[in-house]
Amino acid sequence: MRANHFITLYSIELSAHFNTLNRTPYPRALPLVAVCILAISSCSPSLRGNIHPSQLDIDVRTHHTSAFDKEVARKSEALHSYLAGQLAYDKQDFEGAVGNFSKASGLLDTPVPLLSGRLAELYVRSGDLTKALEETEKALKVEPDNLQLLMLQAGIFQALERDAEAETIYLRMIAADRDRVDPAILLSGMYARQQKFDQAVSTLKALGERKPNEPIVVYYLGREYEQAGDLNRSEQYYTKALGLDPKNEQFQKDLIRLAIKQEDTEKLRAVCQRLVDQDPSNSLARKILGQILLGESKLDEALSHLKVVEETEYDATNTRYQIALIQIEKQNYAEAIRELSLVLAKNPSHEEARYNLASIFASTGRPMEATEELLKIEPEQSLFAKSRTFAAFLFRQEGKLEDAEDAIREALEVEENDKQSLSYLVLILSDAKKFDEAEEIMQELVEQNPEDEKILFNYAILLHDQDKREESLRVMEKVLDLNPENSDALNYIAYGLAEEGVELERALELIERALRIRPSDGFYLDTLGWIFFKLDRMNEAEAALSRATSIVTDDPEILEHYADVLVKVDKQDRAREFYIKALERTQTAKSAKNRSVAIERIESKLQALVK
Repeated sequence: MRANHFITLYSIELSAHFNTLNRTPYPRALPLVAVCILAISSCSPSLRGNIHPSQLDIDVRTHHTSAFDKEVARKSEALHSYLAGQLAYDKQDFEGAVGNFSKASGLLDTPVPLLSGRLAELYVRSGDLTKALEETEKALKVEPDNLQLLMLQAGIFQALERDAEAETIYLRMIAADRDRVDPAILLSGMYARQQKFDQAVSTLKALGERKPNEPIVVYYLGREYEQAGDLNRSEQYYTKALGLDPKNEQFQKDLIRLAIKQEDTEKLRAVCQRLVDQDPSNSLARKILGQILLGESKLDEALSHLKVVEETEYDATNTRYQIALIQIEKQNYAEAIRELSLVLAKNPSHEEARYNLASIFASTGRPMEATEELLKIEPEQSLFAKSRTFAAFLFRQEGKLEDAEDAIREALEVEENDKQSLSYLVLILSDAKKFDEAEEIMQELVEQNPEDEKILFNYAILLHDQDKREESLRVMEKVLDLNPENSDALNYIAYGLAEEGVELERALELIERALRIRPSDGFYLDTLGWIFFKLDRMNEAEAALSRATSIVTDDPEILEHYADVLVKVDKQDRAREFYIKALERTQTAKSAKNRSVAIERIESKLQALVK
């Protein structure tokens, strides 16, 4: 019996942190020198511009002058440094990348926007805004209309509090694209901080005329009116913004905060009641409404529940963070990375920005960068435990079990008795074959939570991983007693009975119950097909396993099961095809458990087909 049929509850589904993000990795540098020369002249994934002939091309002609030899040597060294920098970048060695990219840039007569743009991004991430600014200036000399570079430079100017220069760029960008949201919002906020409220409002109103139903534009108009002291208009725009995006927690909080600021209990009651009507689970609105209904009307205490202080000044990092969230929602990840990096350059303790940056890196195939950011979140910050659990998940995915264990133990130092973190520690220890320690933790959890079906399920899987099959099945039966609709437990027991070849009618009844709950689960369908196989109902087995392989295309055991059935129904050629697929998947599977036995078994079946 195999565990991957049954790990749905056992594993912590940390991919929920970034499931909404695309999983397309950033382009990687190709190893051939000729291809690298070509790649240097192409567009950066985050700094798109016109393609220029590569300044690093080496002109191979027959000349004999020493000057030419020096020129070739210089360009060759530049190419070598770029290549070394790109390889370092791909390995997420950013210090090495900066050193080599800087060397390559210094060897060139003319700036290469790709190099300078990449360096600027790396300098922003390291907090060196002065060097970042120098690199954007180099790149913009060659590509003065590159909007991504301009946006990056404006953000650097703003972080350095050089508002006049940032304003010039924002105005230029607005003129170039009057429908673009982010420069208008950032410029408006900058005007508000300078107490230029008329300009702040007029900037956003011009954008609002073209985008009247863009929630973030409407919301920031409310912000600017609030800054200007026009609370009634501010309320109108906050209300409209919330109507356009009813689930936006920031909009909800600001509307409540504004009602508190107006010291109008009836208005506060109406706002909270409306929010509760829209979302009965809105705990903040319910809490404040409850106080009002009890006749307390403690406005100062209500404000403390928001965990925010009334904002009297424009906060550029907060605005930039909100824009980053919009870019994430729109799946503009390069732009989101830029904005989050600028937030962190200005405010390194902004844990939400750092966590979101890590989530983007994780979901775009950059796990080392993700864990680097997660490990920067400090123990006193509210996201510390969550960041360490996320880091543990990523380390485990990379096979770095010691690092994973260290990270999850750090989370447990803050949340000592967190059941989810303890369960994940057990999973990591099990992967590392530290079964005694894992079982000790699990037994203590079971003693403390004897009717927690998830903990019992986890315990059953741990026993399964130690080949304690009978004990595992007994514990899983307890899970089913607690929750007869636990489809994973139904599947586990059904598959176990099928493997043993006992109680097959009960096994069939259990898996049919599981499939009524999750009818398109490929592993459940495999169990169904395998039970039919054991019952010698081959046509039904073939149908179930055919569907299972179409849903789970790369599981070696499902592929092998299907091939076994195909042999029985005399479809030898197709059986051979699926045995070969099963063999290939087994040979490349990350888990090495029983791999050699499985390979030998499948090879034996293939040889039998040849005979």
